[in-house]
Amino acid sequence: KEELELSLSQYPSSKARFYLDRVRKALIEQEAREVTPPKLYLDEKAEEIWTSDDPVLVSGHAEDEEYVASLSVKGVPVFLEGAQQKVAFKQALELSQGRHEVPVIARNLMGKAASRRVVVHVDREGPVITVEKVEHPQRPMEGEISLSGSVYDEAGVFQVVVNGSALRTGTGVEVPFTQRLPGNTKDLEIMARDRLGNETSASTAVPPTASSHSPGNVARTARAAASSWAT
Repeated sequence: KEELELSLSQYPSSKARFYLDRVRKALIEQEAREVTPPKLYLDEKAEEIWTSDDPVLVSGHAEDEEYVASLSVKGVPVFLEGAQQKVAFKQALELSQGRHEVPVIARNLMGKAASRRVVVHVDREGPVITVEKVEHPQRPMEGEISLSGSVYDEAGVFQVVVNGSALRTGTGVEVPFTQRLPGNTKDLEIMARDRLGNETSASTAVPPTASSHSPGNVARTARAAASSWAT
């Protein structure tokens, strides 16, 4: 074993690493001691996360006195230059919009395995804005237009802005909003942002009627944040 380790330090090669791992395994078998699975740690402590990242990075490290021989993230092997007692990893995953279960598995030279799992919710779309009612005053130059609606986003609504004014709304998956506008307002601009930074911006003309109006769902266009994680 010592000669192989010396050879590897002076002339590193895949062949030398392969035989060194075989020698290490044989020595462990000769000692006939109990072998436990590796210790596996993920940098992300929460079991479920929300992110708009693309790609999504999963990182952590594995430790084992009996040497970590292989490691995989969502079935994708992590490259190792031979078995090691401590392995740090960072794997980039191409994940589509939606929910993904990401298993991480580490095995030592004796085949003992440890596993961890993280659920990744990928959200790169902006919130859905729905204008439910627009009420006009009987005298447009004197009264105010009353606007009401709601914003929906699975990651959680963070902010709603109507014609440049940020509204005081609650937080949650679906958030109702109301706003009063000058009676002569012709155009309506609504921006909604979720807690990951994805935005929806919608513009429409205010319906020219003296009675109440229910326009329904407003267009959904998203701009994803450059990098965002939430648990």
